[in-house]
Amino acid sequence: MIKIIFKMKSELITKFYFSSLLIMLLVPLYSQEESNNFICDQSITLTIDQDAFSRWNEDRNYTMGFSLNYSGRMAGKNYLGFPWLRKQVDWLFGLKGMHASGSEFLPGLAFMVSAFTPENLTSTVPVVDDRPYSSIVAISSFRSTLFKGYEDEISQSALTTRLNVGLLGTSLASSVQTYIHEQMWFGSTRPIPLGWDNQISNGGEPTLLYQIQYSEPLLNGHIRKDGAYTRRKWFEVIWNAEGNAGYYTNAAVGTVLRLGWYETPFWYMNSAGMSSINQAPALVSDHFEIFVSVGARVRGIVYNGLLQGQFTSSAHALDRSEVRTFIWESEVGVITRYKNLSCAFFPFQYRSAEHLLNEQRSHKWGTFMVVVSW
Repeated sequence: MIKIIFKMKSELITKFYFSSLLIMLLVPLYSQEESNNFICDQSITLTIDQDAFSRWNEDRNYTMGFSLNYSGRMAGKNYLGFPWLRKQVDWLFGLKGMHASGSEFLPGLAFMVSAFTPENLTSTVPVVDDRPYSSIVAISSFRSTLFKGYEDEISQSALTTRLNVGLLGTSLASSVQTYIHEQMWFGSTRPIPLGWDNQISNGGEPTLLYQIQYSEPLLNGHIRKDGAYTRRKWFEVIWNAEGNAGYYTNAAVGTVLRLGWYETPFWYMNSAGMSSINQAPALVSDHFEIFVSVGARVRGIVYNGLLQGQFTSSAHALDRSEVRTFIWESEVGVITRYKNLSCAFFPFQYRSAEHLLNEQRSHKWGTFMVVVSW
């Protein structure tokens, strides 16, 4: 009886998901002009998360992530479907008017993939004392809005809202990880993963996530030239708040410290959490910049579909009592920028253990990102 109910729920959500997409494609949507100023720069961002990029190269937990992101005016056009849908969710959460009241804005679209595995990759049956295999493939639509008080950034703030529409349990992550291990990319000596048939929502299940991020500088130090302060900074302290509802329902708050020689605004590359799904758009700079970024945050977890599953039954899924309520995240990296090219390398990305099973452990991985702007 329970399996029948799960099947009915799965069929209903699947029908709703694809019906919504069909309506968005068939309804004559139009692109509304935004009421505030468009940040003119456009960019394409490639982000890769890999445990092989860190000195630990553990190849477990969050084992890989990838995103390809376009930021620019075109990414906000309603006829693309996803921006229109994100705007409706912004309205439902009461944030559409807040976006409209901002000084400048920039929309974006991204394709992203993330994968998680247990430590034991050779088992063909569920590893019940460890996290389950899980993966997500999604399209993400976001908008970042800048609110200016005075010219000094200390009086400014930024709001980003994001809607991810995707699928859990596809074979894409399995195929990519298997190929990497077969070819021994990144120096991998780990065995070929054999348990992907036991992943959460194996075979594919629609999923959604809506994210709200707010950031604001607390302190900054501007460099003086000829007795006057310039836009160039040598340090900055930023605080962030974030809320997520959907397949990963949680809230987080944290800070970011930057040290270096840069003009980069506080909201640029000010990510939180998994890097591949939290990147901000880029800017064009006439000056060479380099700075170190150190971030830390605490996150309170309500629900994690990548551990607990959704509506369909999975071979192995955790109960809520087996999922930690609070986790700790941190990262350390270097960011450089010159003219239309930006690069970032974070050799240390950390997330504390997410579950309470016998094989509980922290995540460690690295991130590489390149941004081309025009």
